[in-house]
Amino acid sequence: AIFKIFYNSNEVKKLLKDKNISFSQPENIDVVFFPILFINNEVQSLSENYFYKKWSDVIVYNESINFILPIDDIEDFSKIKKMENNLDELNVNDFVDKYNINNYAFVIMNYKVKNLTIHIKTNFNNNKTTKNIFYKNIDISDENSLEPILKNIKKIIIDIWKEDNVINLLMPLSIKLKFLHNDLSDYEELKNTFSKIKIIDNFILKEFNINYSFFKLYYYGNPKKLKNEIKKFGYNLINEKGYWELYLSE
Repeated sequence: AIFKIFYNSNEVKKLLKDKNISFSQPENIDVVFFPILFINNEVQSLSENYFYKKWSDVIVYNESINFILPIDDIEDFSKIKKMENNLDELNVNDFVDKYNINNYAFVIMNYKVKNLTIHIKTNFNNNKTTKNIFYKNIDISDENSLEPILKNIKKIIIDIWKEDNVINLLMPLSIKLKFLHNDLSDYEELKNTFSKIKIIDNFILKEFNINYSFFKLYYYGNPKKLKNEIKKFGYNLINEKGYWELYLSE
């Protein structure tokens, strides 16, 4: 059977708040997945790299990331070989900028004496995170033993993105912002926009005159997420003068 469910998002949020439950509300994003695999100090090309070859074959339920796989570029791997002993100093942007995508998951894997060390670097909407994983007694030639590791890496990357989008309904944040408007229609359009943004719980007009208006805004998440959500509707939220200002994007 297939069911279509209709619901009121505000009522759902109220229920979750009453039950003291936080939730994640991630949007779908494009991410460059760049895996680097060393086996006994020898870097593997992408065509030899199991984690590259099988990445798209492993499905994680409720994925919110569209992973973009890199091309097998000789120049990239010559840079990696030169930095073999200083991998922490690798400039990730040198490898992912060519794909015109700001979000990335850069994974460095080092296999020695049946031990696999994994270092994950992510950048999602300019929020950078690092995580380390370690596996013992691994046979790098046994694909059956590598598959759950690949799936775990994928789940960790997706969970990082979900953690960035956790909404705690018990702790709404608030800011006071100034909006410069040209006429009354700009003011009305902004109020309509606030009503459309799901992480905004409430807003109050504190001051209004012919040139600008001041709002008190209550929202869930963090200021970076609020800026990203508002930007989708053609506004820029900045804090360069010691207070928040909102502008229509040019």
